[in-house]
Amino acid sequence: MRRLCLLAALVFLSGCCGRHVDLPPTARVNGTVTLDGSPVAGAQVQFIPDASQGTTGAPAMGFTDDTGKFDLVTATVKGAIVGHHRVRVEARAAPKDEMDTLPALLTPAIYADETKTPLTAEVVAGKTNQIDLQLTSQGERR
Repeated sequence: MRRLCLLAALVFLSGCCGRHVDLPPTARVNGTVTLDGSPVAGAQVQFIPDASQGTTGAPAMGFTDDTGKFDLVTATVKGAIVGHHRVRVEARAAPKDEMDTLPALLTPAIYADETKTPLTAEVVAGKTNQIDLQLTSQGERR
């Protein structure tokens, strides 16, 4: 009986361990972030599934390089969940010192607020989605 319980426990554990989170379908997403036409370096880009449009799941995130280019990742998968998203973009100045816990925003605050951002995107299955995000100092969508 003891061996049967041990065997059952091993079978259960082998099915639970070492697996990654199951995600809805994803597609590759890359693009460029600009502010008033200039590339934004070091920005965090986040695609948040829009449940009001029927898209649910984990958000995708990426960071821009020196030329403003980004690639998104959801959990450990390259890309974002297929569907409609609200898009957050946030770039901050380098901290002035150790006590500077929240450095100044370099992008308009409206783009960093997931409830107010005017940026939206649709991720389409079966292709690499090139989604360029053109920010303005006035916080408008272009």
